[in-house]
Amino acid sequence: MVENIFYANRNAIVRIAYGSEDEPNKDWQTAIDVWLKSSHAAEGMNPNRVAQQRSDFLRYVQGKRFDKDGNQI
Repeated sequence: MVENIFYANRNAIVRIAYGSEDEPNKDWQTAIDVWLKSSHAAEGMNPNRVAQQRSDFLRYVQGKRFDKDGNQI
């Protein structure tokens, strides 16, 4: 999963999910959407590849908890 843009940037995505709160205030889909828009990380990538990586990342994080810094807890 190292080549996955979402996994590689999970710390930034988690920070977006938390915002300024002590608990995440955005779900994974919303946090990913905000991150994609602000980072432009997927520009030039095949949309199908982006969708597959997103799906892989969502499967990876399912049921896991992360602190504000993106470390699994």
